Amino acid sequence: MFKIMVKPIKPLTFNPIYSAQTKDKDYTLCDGEELYLRIRKLGSKTLIFEYKNVQCSRVVLIIGYYLQ
Repeated sequence: MFKIMVKPIKPLTFNPIYSAQTKDKDYTLCDGEELYLRIRKLGSKTLIFEYKNVQCSRVVLIIGYYLQ
């Protein structure tokens, strides 16, 4: 039998969101499901919810901006 090693999922909490620094490119942090935090290179942080609808097309909902 084979063992499947699964990487543990870390939920997005206050500390990773607050301490996320800008980089030279945009990047995202994921909670392991459909919730993402997008960090732009200019410093803005946006909460995003992505899912697939009935027609299997990707839908992106912007929940809001994270204010510091």
